[in-house]
Order: sequence, then C-alpha cells, then structure tokens
Amino acid sequence: TLFDLLGRVIRGATTHADQLLVCVPFAVIIAYIYAIVYFKFYRDMFDNGKMEYCDALGRCLITVLKNSMRPSSGGHNYSWKGRQSFNDLWMRLVIDASFWILFTIIGLNVVPA
Repeated sequence: TLFDLLGRVIRGATTHADQLLVCVPFAVIIAYIYAIVYFKFYRDMFDNGKMEYCDALGRCLITVLKNSMRPSSGGHNYSWKGRQSFNDLWMRLVIDASFWILFTIIGLNVVPA
C-alpha cells in the first residue's frame, strides 16, 4: 500500500541520518574556506546584479552556499566579470577542479560509507 511504501522511504532516509548530519558541517566548513578565498582574492568578480554578493565575508558565504546547492556547476559557477587573462583562467581551473573533487567525489563517498 501507499503507507507501507512511505514507511520504507522514511526508514531508508533516516537509516543513515548520522552520516548525513556529519556531512552538513563538513560541507559548510568547505564552503566557508571557499568564501574566505573568494573574499580575500576574488571579491571583484562577483556581480551584484546577478545576486552574487561578496562585499562582506558573511554575504560571500551565503552566496557560496546558495550556488553550491544549485544543480548547475556548484559554488564556483560565478560570472567572473572583468577576468580575461590566462592567469584568471588558470585560477578558475584550480577552483573548479578543487570544488568538484571536494564536494562531488569526497562528499558523495562519505554518505554511503
């Protein structure tokens, strides 16, 4: 019946709740580290017109967390306005790759473990 199915879904979701609760602070800490890096070195790449704020560390953290939960490309998917040189492209590659490794590979492997 529908209630049996719902009960199995709830049991399945709450079986590993302790692992999920450990992952949430880990994800916030990683996002905070990215927010510090963005705030310190790349504050000017954010576009307030696109609701990308980084004029204060707290606002930068909220922007990183907001974009981390999007299905697009994660917390590193910003406009990078005014960035045109090869060094900017290299830094974008480092940030994108490290974000993908930390959140996708490590984060998704912690949950089923």
